[in-house]
Amino acid sequence: MFGANSGLFWGVFFALLLFGVGYNAFVDWAERHGYTEGYVSLLVVLGVTVTLLGAAVLDFKAALLVGLLFIASGLPMVVGSVIRYVKRRETSMRSLRAEVQREEEDKETGVTYAMGFPLDIESDEEWDDDD
Repeated sequence: MFGANSGLFWGVFFALLLFGVGYNAFVDWAERHGYTEGYVSLLVVLGVTVTLLGAAVLDFKAALLVGLLFIASGLPMVVGSVIRYVKRRETSMRSLRAEVQREEEDKETGVTYAMGFPLDIESDEEWDDDD
């Protein structure tokens, strides 16, 4: 089925299967601890690289060729993923800074907001629902 050295193939196959199980456990742990945010594409690259190393044990030239093809198709995705993450992170930080600034201004002016509307918490006026 796999040529004269089918034992080598099955050895690589089961080694990669064990790697996949272990790598899945690692990624699960990393996700639960928030370490993968913005880095999912790099986790994919690492998994593909290990698979290509396994393929290189079987046929180095073929693995090198496929590796180059993965670089051609995957590099734009990795770069795009990093750029999108950096932009999302910058937008989030800008929003957080604006919120902190608003809260500081509110403390200085004594105005309190709820859902974007100013509240007059010092007023003793009651709501008139009979309008």
